[in-house]
Amino acid sequence: MTNEYISDHFGYKTLFKRSATGSAGDRQVILPVRRLAANCSIARTRQQANTAMERLGVLINFAMNKYEIDGKPIIQKNPVDRLSQIRAWHRIAPRQNVIPDYKLAEWYKTVVSLNDSKVRDYLLLFLFTGLRRTEAATLKRTDVDLEGRVLTIRAEIAKNHHEHRLPLTDFLSALLVQRKQKTGDSEFDFPGRSEKGHMVDSDHVIRGVAKNCGCKFTLHDLRRTFLTTAEILELPHYALKKLANHISRQDVTSGYIVVNVERLRN
Repeated sequence: MTNEYISDHFGYKTLFKRSATGSAGDRQVILPVRRLAANCSIARTRQQANTAMERLGVLINFAMNKYEIDGKPIIQKNPVDRLSQIRAWHRIAPRQNVIPDYKLAEWYKTVVSLNDSKVRDYLLLFLFTGLRRTEAATLKRTDVDLEGRVLTIRAEIAKNHHEHRLPLTDFLSALLVQRKQKTGDSEFDFPGRSEKGHMVDSDHVIRGVAKNCGCKFTLHDLRRTFLTTAEILELPHYALKKLANHISRQDVTSGYIVVNVERLRN
C-alpha cells in the first residue's frame, strides 16, 4: 500500500501528521478518526469502511512500535482504538451466498465451456476443494502429490498458518495432471503474468460466467457451496471442520481427534 494510495483514498496522511504532534495529538486525532470512519461509511460500503479503519490501525501500530523520539514512541496512542471503545465499528452480517442447487448445473456447464482452460480449472478447483483464493492461486506443482493423490496447502499461505492436506478425487487428479502438462516451466499450477508469477486476477472472467449462467458469485461463494454440500451429505462435524481447515481454540475435544487425509478420502 503506497503513501499515495493512503492519501488519495482514505485521507490517512493528514491523520498521521496530527498523530505525531505529541500529547495534544491524542485529542486532535480522536475526532478526525471518527469523521474519517463516517466519511468511509458514506462513500463506500460498511465492510469497506471497517476494512479502511482496520488497515489504518495496523499502520499506526507499526509506526508506534517502529519509530521513536527521545526513546518514546512517535505516536503515544492508537486513535483507531477509540472506535472499539465507543462501539463505532459497523456490524457486518456474515455472507451466506452459495451457488443454489437449481443454478449449479448451468454454472458448471458454463465453466467447462470456457475457452481459457486455466480459468476453467481454477474455478472447478474452488468448487471441488473449497480452497480460499490465495490458497488456490499460489498452489505449486510441488504441493500436489499425484501418486499419493494428496493436495497440500502450505502453512505459510493457509489463513490459520496450519498446513492443510486434502485428498484428491479421480476428477481432481485428472484436472491437476492436465495443469501440470500446461504450466511449462512455472512452479505454479496457475501461472500468471504478474511479478508474483501466479494468477492474481480472474474477476472479469467471473463476471462473464455469472452473466452467462445467470448467477452472480464470488470465489468465496464456491467455498461456501463446497462446505454446504458436504454438510448436506451429512459429513461428521469434525471432518467438515478439517475440510474447511478451521480450528477452534475453544473446542478442547478437537485437540484429541485426529482427522487425517485418509479419513477425509473415505
